[in-house]
Amino acid sequence: MASPCPPRLPTVARLLLLLGMVLLPAGSFRPANVPAGRPGAAIEEAIRSKGEARVIVTLRSASKNRRPPGQLIDDVLRGAPRAEIEPEHALMSAPVFIARVTGRGLGRLLADARVSQVDLDGEIRGADDLSAQQIGADRVHAMSILGQGVTVAVLDSGTDVLENPDLDPALIGEECFCSRFGGCCPNGTARQSGPGSAHTITVHGPGVMGIIASQGVNAPLGIAPGARIFMVRVLDDNLIAEVSDILLALDWVVSHADGIRVINMSIAGGPYAAPCDQAGAFNEGVALLSAAFREKGGLMVAASGNDSNPQALGSPACVSSVISVGAVNSLDQVEAFSDADASLDLLAPGRRILTDSSFGRVEELTGTSASAPHVAGAIALLLSANGALTPEAIEARLKTHGVPIIDPRNQITFPRVDVFHALALPMDVAIVPAALPVASRGRGLQLRLEPRLPVLATDIEPETLTVSLAGGPEVSVDSGSARWEDADGNGVVELAVSVDRRQLLAGSPGAENLTVQVQGQLRSGVGVLGTSPLALFEPPRRVRGLEPTP
Repeated sequence: MASPCPPRLPTVARLLLLLGMVLLPAGSFRPANVPAGRPGAAIEEAIRSKGEARVIVTLRSASKNRRPPGQLIDDVLRGAPRAEIEPEHALMSAPVFIARVTGRGLGRLLADARVSQVDLDGEIRGADDLSAQQIGADRVHAMSILGQGVTVAVLDSGTDVLENPDLDPALIGEECFCSRFGGCCPNGTARQSGPGSAHTITVHGPGVMGIIASQGVNAPLGIAPGARIFMVRVLDDNLIAEVSDILLALDWVVSHADGIRVINMSIAGGPYAAPCDQAGAFNEGVALLSAAFREKGGLMVAASGNDSNPQALGSPACVSSVISVGAVNSLDQVEAFSDADASLDLLAPGRRILTDSSFGRVEELTGTSASAPHVAGAIALLLSANGALTPEAIEARLKTHGVPIIDPRNQITFPRVDVFHALALPMDVAIVPAALPVASRGRGLQLRLEPRLPVLATDIEPETLTVSLAGGPEVSVDSGSARWEDADGNGVVELAVSVDRRQLLAGSPGAENLTVQVQGQLRSGVGVLGTSPLALFEPPRRVRGLEPTP
């Protein structure tokens, strides 16, 4: 049998949790939906969807000859068409005003040296315990990347039995595979499908779901609040599952639920020495299903377990192709309860995570059960930013861009997830010329790079850009050639750079269509990727001094 992954509690405390009788404070408050990254990113998204945005504008105030705030505001607004900037309120004690702006109005404000900041007007919502900030999710949200277009399947105890404004908007489907005691689905059977089939009175499932996709009404905003959740109930009201039910549920998700890219399993049995792919039929079954899911572009994520074992992992986390997740606290210290061995993939926050509960309440969830959904949400953000990323690329970016943390129990360093720096944003690449002879004597090859919003071409550091041809050696671009222009006239500025043609073609496999890959970093450290075909052809050859016939 498999069980969820909060750390083990005394019997009385566990009973109180199961009965949903523990009430916990909602914490402090902070403005939500306020962009923390490049000014204007969230505003541009609002303008694209609504034609205008309500913004808060702060002005710079010189220390000498300080003028009244009203005069500063009047100076900035003087001459600005009301159709572009429509002021609504101005503060009396500070140079701050609230206005509705169009795209032109936003550009006018951002270009004004007297303007300090322009931010989207937000709402006041329940604050979190900083776990989203700890893994960089808040910086991803500020880029208007919220997990849109990604569906996550959650295998757990289910979703709130009552209406829940945090969870219901994200929920798009429910299934139940729960055969304990003859049937533990809400209708008393072992198999239920459709609305209501994943309802629960327990706190575990709603808590895990909330960490991924809470809308931020009662509990904190989830790691990927724009993602959609397919809830699959496998745990009974005692938070126990038959392993066969887990296999049936995984098989159903992999076989029937097209569009699901992530599966979260905050459950663990064992522990086992990893890899455990052949350690019993259940683990082997999970390994087979995980391989099939990867072929479809999906990743399984599982809690490492809470047996305080530094040399083993719980199952299914111990399966080699499943992303295993251990727990750290807010200080990035590995939690003593968190299972780990050399095969552990990632660490994520897992101590006192404020999240949703049953009956619309809020709770603090501790354990690797809370850590796994942080990673599932992070994967949803990566896919939302760049849906072309393969499971292998996602796993590699999460590991190589994570924050290194040493587990003092085994002296092994593990990456704590940092989703912001793991981002790999797509950009469109054009090559001039798009076709050239293999034996060309020319040195210059021009690249036009157009990142997709909210990234701007001016965000890219030319010094970090490299180009490779068909997987060949990487060649650095000529940073001195960089210029910004709108060559295609679409209103979006592109970055134009040059690369040494001969270096790029050195060792070319021949005259055929090959793929040029461009990669680099933004000033913030976020990766950018782009590819474009390059046609190579053999130049015409002279025969006995005569030009060949065309």
